[in-house]
Amino acid sequence: NMQGNWFDDVVAELAILAAAASFAASLMLLNKIPSGTPIRSVRNILLFAAPPLISLSLFLDHPWTVSWGRTELILLLILGACCSGIVYVLYTVLIHRAGAIFASLTNYVVPLVGVLLGVVLVGEQFTLYNGLALILIISGLALSQNSALTTLIKSGWRYFFKAKS
Repeated sequence: NMQGNWFDDVVAELAILAAAASFAASLMLLNKIPSGTPIRSVRNILLFAAPPLISLSLFLDHPWTVSWGRTELILLLILGACCSGIVYVLYTVLIHRAGAIFASLTNYVVPLVGVLLGVVLVGEQFTLYNGLALILIISGLALSQNSALTTLIKSGWRYFFKAKS
């Protein structure tokens, strides 16, 4: 952005770096949580995360200005319970079973799923560039995590839900 204030760009880049560092730290910390049920771990994490997030929301978002209808509340429930809650539990299981590095690499699968859902559900166009990007992502994962991927493919979901030895 050549037109904007360079300071704004630097602040935005620093925010992205801080978010990435925070995410990496959370993966390492999740791996250090004592063994227990993933649901208990996620429950405790979310209980501690809620107060500061609610406070920030009150200060930054002014939620009292939003009109909430039935559709919005249902979507919020789906996003919270399914898209965040269940996924966070599965992600915690993945970190304990396969390790933080492998779990962080699964984030590269998100574009694959996003592109496929976009094409199938929304009717977006699948371009040559999409295909090339997805091939690069899958190749990188295969090269960097060959043994973990082989174990995952051979044993499927049982790998994640068996007792850790």
